[in-house]
Amino acid sequence: MTRFILLLALVALAGCETTSTINTDANTYAVRETTKPLRTGERIALVNGYSAETKTEIGKQAGNHFVLDLRQATDTAIAMTTQHLQTMGVAVDAGAQKKVTLRVTKARTALQLKPFTFDSRFRTSLNIAAECDGGPDTTVFAENAAVLAPMVPHEAVVKRGIEGATMFAVTKLLNDARVVDYINK
Repeated sequence: MTRFILLLALVALAGCETTSTINTDANTYAVRETTKPLRTGERIALVNGYSAETKTEIGKQAGNHFVLDLRQATDTAIAMTTQHLQTMGVAVDAGAQKKVTLRVTKARTALQLKPFTFDSRFRTSLNIAAECDGGPDTTVFAENAAVLAPMVPHEAVVKRGIEGATMFAVTKLLNDARVVDYINK
């Protein structure tokens, strides 16, 4: 009888599924690497390509489903881009004639487990698509790995991974000749 109860408890626990919605923060990371020069005094509008909440599952681990709102993640990318453009003397203004529409797409995360080490991590990847109004379109890919730490919830590690991948993608975007030429024209 004890074995039967134990078996039922294990089956019940195995069926426990949770969903963690990842909310990113633009202030966690900033563009650190050098980016291509931009003309000081330029004005540009950065627009989120998602008009509504767009939640998608980006991965799962041990019954925990990680969900990301692509509109919110794009807002994070826009905020990171804005912060860096301002340091370069480019004004971000919703009323500017030049407009770039951004979209975070194809976000994914997966656990890379390395048994008996302290080097297990969530590897995260994503794309940022940029549509330059009246100009070229481009998509950049970036990835990041966030190391698991003792007593840190997996969703916090996934969040850090997404924010880092976003920072790397924004850096690539600000080094993409098509985007830089559009801003500077």
